[in-house]
Amino acid sequence: MQDFGERVWAPTGSRPHVYITPGPALDALCASLVAESGPVAQWRPDWQDITRPVVRQFWHVTLAWADIPTAATVPGSWGDLHTALSTAVSRLDPVTLTPMRAEATTNSVVVRMDPTPELLALADAAGDALQSVYGARVAVEKRPHISLGYGRRTVDTAHWSTSVDPVTEVVGQILLVDTDTFGDDGLSWNLNTQRAIGVGDQRAGAVDATEPGSPRTARG
Repeated sequence: MQDFGERVWAPTGSRPHVYITPGPALDALCASLVAESGPVAQWRPDWQDITRPVVRQFWHVTLAWADIPTAATVPGSWGDLHTALSTAVSRLDPVTLTPMRAEATTNSVVVRMDPTPELLALADAAGDALQSVYGARVAVEKRPHISLGYGRRTVDTAHWSTSVDPVTEVVGQILLVDTDTFGDDGLSWNLNTQRAIGVGDQRAGAVDATEPGSPRTARG
C-alpha cells in the first residue's frame, strides 16, 4: 500500500466531478466489507491505520472529472455544465451497477464494478459534457469502482481480493459535485452545490442551485 497523498494534484483545491452514488443495496454491501468482522478487516486488522477510510456519506463511483480548480472556473459555468450533462444523459439507455469484487490496489481499497458498455457510455457522456464547458483536461473513468479507503502511508501489504454478493442497482441519477479528493479531512464534496441529474427517462432537478465557491457549511 502506498500513500495516496503523494498523488496530490497541483494546484491544490476542489475540482468538478461527476459521480454515481450507491443505492441501499450497494451501500450495505460496502458497509459489510469494512465492518470490524468484514473481509477488509480479515485482510488487514490494522487497515484503518494504513488507510484513510472514505466517509460513508461520500462513497461514489467516479464517471469523469475536469482537471481545473473550481476556484478558477467562470462564474455561472456550473449551471452550464448542469445543462450539458442533463442533455447528454437524457438520451442514454438505462445503466446498471454490478459489483464484481473487492480488492487492495496500489494505493486504495476498492469495490470494482462491471464496466458494462452502458456504464462506460455514461462515463463518456459525462466527460464530453465537462470538456464542452471547461475545455480542460478531462479524465474519464474506464475502471469504475467505489473507493473505501486510500493509503495514508507506504507499507508492505499482501495482494488481496475477495468476491462480493451479486447485488445490482439501476442508476436513476448522477451527481455533479465540487470535490476535494485531497482535503485535510479526507475526500468530500460540497453538499450545498451538488446537483442531481436524471439518467434516461428518470429525470431529476437540481439538489441546490448554489454555485461552487459558496460557504461549505455542509461538508463531511
